[in-house]
Amino acid sequence: MVDTKRRDRFDIIEKRIGIIETRLNSDNDLAKEMIWSLQQNFEEFNNSMINLKDQMCHETDQLSSVKKEQTNSEKSVEILKSSRVLASLGLNREKQWTRDQVRNLTTQMGEHSDLLDRQFLDLTNQIHLHTDELIKNYSKLRTDMLDKTEREKQWTRDQVKKLTSQVNEQTNQLTNNFSKLRTELIASKEEMESKLNVSKIEMLISAQLKEIETIKKTQTDIENTLISANIVSYTCPSDWTKYSSYCYLYVGGHKMFSEARAHCKRIGATLCDIENEAENSFITSLIKTWTWVGISDEEGEGHWISERTGQPASFTNFGNYSRAYLDNCAGINKYYLNDNWRFSPCSYVMKFICKKDVTKVIKSG
Repeated sequence: MVDTKRRDRFDIIEKRIGIIETRLNSDNDLAKEMIWSLQQNFEEFNNSMINLKDQMCHETDQLSSVKKEQTNSEKSVEILKSSRVLASLGLNREKQWTRDQVRNLTTQMGEHSDLLDRQFLDLTNQIHLHTDELIKNYSKLRTDMLDKTEREKQWTRDQVKKLTSQVNEQTNQLTNNFSKLRTELIASKEEMESKLNVSKIEMLISAQLKEIETIKKTQTDIENTLISANIVSYTCPSDWTKYSSYCYLYVGGHKMFSEARAHCKRIGATLCDIENEAENSFITSLIKTWTWVGISDEEGEGHWISERTGQPASFTNFGNYSRAYLDNCAGINKYYLNDNWRFSPCSYVMKFICKKDVTKVIKSG
C-alpha cells in the first residue's frame, strides 16, 4: 500500500517536471508556481522517505526492497534537482531576454521620442510662419476693403452733394425765373392792354404758365429720382399730412383771414395756397366745411397774391361766380360749388389749413 502511494507521488512529480519544461519559455509566472509546488511535494516526499526509513528499521524482511526504492528515490531526487537547475537556468535566460527586450524597446522609444520632438518643433515653426503670413494678409485685405468702402462712401457723398446742389440751383433759378416771368407778364399785360387784344395776352400767359408747369414737373421728377434711389427723403412733423413736397395741418378753429395767417406764421408755416388742380382735389379731401384759401387781392383789385410766396397766384378756381366790392379773400367748401372757390370778405371766420415745405433729409451713407 505504501509502495503504491510512493509510486503515484513520484509519477506526479515527473509529470509536473515535464509540464514545467514545456511551459517554461511561455509562462514564467506559471513555471515559478509549479516549481514552488514541486518544492512542496519534494519536501513532503522527503518526509515520507524519512518516515519510511524509520519504518524499515523495524521491518528487516523488507530491507533490500526498501534500499532499492531509496536508491530510486535518490535518483529521482537528483533528476528533480537537475530539473530545478534547468528550470532555474531557463528562467534566468528568460529574465535576461526580457531585460534585453525592455532595454531595446526603451532605446527605440527614446529615438522615436527625439524624432517626434524634432518633427513637432518643425511643425510649430511652420504654423507660426503661416500664422504671421495670414495675419499680414488679413490686415492688408481689411485695410484695402476699408479704404475701398470709404472711397465709395465719399464718392456717394460727393455725388449726393453735387446732385443736391444742382437741384437747389435749379429750384432757385426756377423760382426766380417764375417770379420774374410773372412780374414781366403782369407788366406786359398792363402795358399791352391798350395795344393788343386781351385774348392774345391771355393765350401768351397760358403758354408761359404751361412752360412753368413743365419746369416744375422736371424738378419734381428729379426729386422723385432721388427719393427712389434712397438718397433723399422728405418728412413731415407728426399730425401733419404730406402731399407732394409740402406738409399740411388742418386747423379746426374758426378764425378771420388775418388771424389764420398769424396762427400759421407762429408755427413756421403759411396759410395754404393752392397751385394746381391736383392740389385743389387734395385740399378738398382734407376739409369738411368752409376753409380759407391762402390768397387775397387786398393790395390790388383782381391781383390775387399767394400768402406763401408773396407772388401772384399761379392758380385760381373761382369759376364764373360774381363778387362784391369787399370780397378780397377766397374760401372753399367740398360740398358746394363743385370744388370751385368763393369770393369772401376777409372778416368772415372759417377753418383753415397751414402749409410748409417738407423737411429734406439727405442720406450720406
